[in-house]
Amino acid sequence: MQRHLRDSKGNTVLHKVIKMAGNYADLLSTLKQMNPAYLRKTSCQYNLNGELPINVMQAIVDENNDVEVRAEDEVFHLLFNAMACDVEPLNKALDWESIKSEYQLKPGSQYHDEMKIACEIVNQVREINLASCTHPQLNGCPVSVMDEIEANIDKDRRVADRILYKLILDRKDIHFMTSIGHRSIELDASLSADEYEDLLETQARVFMQNRRADCGEFSTLIQYLLFKAGYQSDVVHIDNGDHSIVVLGRDPNSSTSDYKEWTNAIVIDAWEGSIYPASEIEKKLKNFEYFIRDNRNYACVVPFDPYYHELSVENYIQKKLHSRISLHPSKVTDQFLLEFKDDLSAREMYIFHEYIMPKLQKLIDDRTITLDELTALHSPRETLMHIFLEPEILDLIINKSHSLADIEYQKMNRFKFFELPRVANNFNATYSNERCSFF
Repeated sequence: MQRHLRDSKGNTVLHKVIKMAGNYADLLSTLKQMNPAYLRKTSCQYNLNGELPINVMQAIVDENNDVEVRAEDEVFHLLFNAMACDVEPLNKALDWESIKSEYQLKPGSQYHDEMKIACEIVNQVREINLASCTHPQLNGCPVSVMDEIEANIDKDRRVADRILYKLILDRKDIHFMTSIGHRSIELDASLSADEYEDLLETQARVFMQNRRADCGEFSTLIQYLLFKAGYQSDVVHIDNGDHSIVVLGRDPNSSTSDYKEWTNAIVIDAWEGSIYPASEIEKKLKNFEYFIRDNRNYACVVPFDPYYHELSVENYIQKKLHSRISLHPSKVTDQFLLEFKDDLSAREMYIFHEYIMPKLQKLIDDRTITLDELTALHSPRETLMHIFLEPEILDLIINKSHSLADIEYQKMNRFKFFELPRVANNFNATYSNERCSFF
């Protein structure tokens, strides 16, 4: 649907039909009379609040009788099935011959070599049969099944982040340059090829060994293997959506947010199972959506909506590390950081701003810890570094078995320490003309 067919708030006709419905039975009758193609098109369009038509169902007053309960369930499944795109199983290989035929690829032609290596690497990752808590192949399973996988993936992410930033702390050959301006402090470090590879590997190793991954972890694995094969790529995220992909061949001088400038680049979506030119982003990119009905899991992917969605290159692991610290921050955690910034090296300040403070803010938002606990710390630098960079310590806080004061006391009094595992020497990726391999 074009922009002029939405109102000032981005609502489509379908949004309005659902909002104006008096009950589910009447809405069901109306939806069944709609043209199926029109229903499919409008069911996956977002308003400016980021709501799909299915998200505004709660505007209907539930009369809580048997007829309405059945009608509500039918409305949900009708809209869900209309907007959900087909997704291949996570372990199904991409068909290189079909890709080659679709884009008429011949050796030496545009995209041929990049798409071929991308296909080989995607298939290698999909052969692992990684468990994902977001993939539609779990649809209909009890929510507890998804929750267990999600909790394990979240733990994997914490481990990967801790090892990554511990590596940045320990690698003395990574040199940060500091520039102090009137309103901010700029921190920058350029990485050698070996340093960059080490940072990528710390992430890939955790997800590979535990065989669990959602779209972000799939993208990390693909980016790492592409680099080992000699290709530089970017992990790209839908900022106001929920999906990550890899873009190969983007001109480094192009905009990191305007995908229309990514000419000659290709998109690699290992989680969804697709490879295509970046010029087809508006046609082929998908966004992830998730619902719970009757304690059952319902996940789907819907088409990227250029009216609402925005893309950007993730500033996570790049060849240049950068951090901009505002000298007039709005977040309490950043204000807290400025209080002891003079005790930090540039390297430590980067780790605090990019890793520790965002995680700390989330713990405060989730009420896992309080601001009073934070400000009561006598040695915030040492205590927070210990919590976020030592194995298992953060889990003690998250599980609420220890408080910040407990951790500080144990740290300052040299109680039990945990050994930090080093990056395994035997985790390597090699590339030949035939395939990439982790081993």
